[in-house]
Amino acid sequence: MKPTRKRPNVFDYDDYRAFLTDWFAVKPLAPSKKTFAERAGCSSATISLVLKGERNLSYEFSLRFRETLDRTEALTAEAWEAFPLLVQLTHGYDEDGNIARRLERLKALDESRPMSADRFAIFSDRLLPVLFELVRCSDFREDSDWIGARLRRPADPERITWALEKLLALGYLKRKPGGRLQTVAATFIGRLLTADSTAEKEVKQQALRTMHRQVVEDGWAALQDVPRERRHFGTSTVALSSTQLPQLREEIERFEERVLALSAAAEHRDEVYQFNIQLFPVTDGTRED
Repeated sequence: MKPTRKRPNVFDYDDYRAFLTDWFAVKPLAPSKKTFAERAGCSSATISLVLKGERNLSYEFSLRFRETLDRTEALTAEAWEAFPLLVQLTHGYDEDGNIARRLERLKALDESRPMSADRFAIFSDRLLPVLFELVRCSDFREDSDWIGARLRRPADPERITWALEKLLALGYLKRKPGGRLQTVAATFIGRLLTADSTAEKEVKQQALRTMHRQVVEDGWAALQDVPRERRHFGTSTVALSSTQLPQLREEIERFEERVLALSAAAEHRDEVYQFNIQLFPVTDGTRED
């Protein structure tokens, strides 16, 4: 009987090709190169050329490869962000050393990550929180075709099945005695407000950055594709005292709590909405004359 090979870690490599080569060798973790290529939107020949070093992986395809890797749970939240950086580092796109420093920071977070912080992995893929909330809808059906038809952002049946299994494994979903799925937490965000240790807080912030980037992309798509009567976008640019920031954050948090309370009180949920609030400076108050 052959010994089980250890799952490769992105942070143990200085060349992404070596990482991919070792990852493909771990069975049954990795799918065939043909299946991987289909998921990543390229040919099997392209993967072989990349692994041999005869073709470089573009930034666009590094993101596609990352999404495909993540579907097999090959990447932690930190490694998810690190993989495209490793691709750039391998190709020598790091003249000022910023990429290497970012990778070292991510590696430190990955090594300090406690098992209890796995719950923050729900932020690692935009589909996870959407399906969590969709399960809460009155008409939810555990059917990949039905779910796929409800989603505005396309997702194939295999990916939907993976996401539901991931939510079950993370403990966000459970099955009733009859087999029907139900959520464990009352609300998605409410489950994730608390991080106990310093390491957990770092993991949470890293995961949240991933999610924030994804929902910003989704917001741009919604601005173009969703009819105005079904969405709300508001923007205000205001001058404030920097000492008012804590008060303003409290006001925003109270508003978020009211939105969550509305969701919790709803008797018949039939849609899932993405609710985003962003507050950031557009001037630099630290500059001196």
